[in-house]
Amino acid sequence: MSEINTELASRLVTGRKRDGRCTYDPKAKAEIVQACLQPGVSVARIGMQYGINANLLRSWIGKRHKAGSVQLAGSVRRVDPSPVFVPLQIETAKAHPAAAQAVMLRLHVRLPPLKRT
Repeated sequence: MSEINTELASRLVTGRKRDGRCTYDPKAKAEIVQACLQPGVSVARIGMQYGINANLLRSWIGKRHKAGSVQLAGSVRRVDPSPVFVPLQIETAKAHPAAAQAVMLRLHVRLPPLKRT
């Protein structure tokens, strides 16, 4: 670890709860999440570097996404919660009008679940 990383790791854990879980400094968490959002960075590697379970680190990233603003490579991006409409135009076969009536179309679309707060 570099000197900056050692300093960040030393101030990350601020204490422990009665059940043994760690409490973390919010500013240090934000810095680690920001480091994970850099292009080409492995979340698992960052977690191992700071002694944090990768799943916990991913949950911190998810909470930051839910908050509405995600900082990627020095810029702030607002996540738009509005649904996206995708127009779909289907043309029938003009050469065989009888065949066009017999055509059955089945369309499957998978969308992520809509989470509203």
